[in-house]
Amino acid sequence: MSYSVDYEVALEVLGQYKQPFVQAEYDEKKKESPSQAFLEYCRARIDILSDLQDNLDTTDTELIAQILDPQNSKFFGAV
Repeated sequence: MSYSVDYEVALEVLGQYKQPFVQAEYDEKKKESPSQAFLEYCRARIDILSDLQDNLDTTDTELIAQILDPQNSKFFGAV
């Protein structure tokens, strides 16, 4: 696989990692008494993953490999 393909896949994977937090934030906001702490947590995770997507470069090959590694727990997180 080429670096540019890995890069594009890594961007997609980061977007997928954001989805549970986006959904959890949406669900929490719909509650009668949403938890501000939980909303801040979700927003922080979304923002950090977005920053990583925005700043990831095709030359970040080691980081891209970590993002693509399904055994790497750095990017996974339970909501």
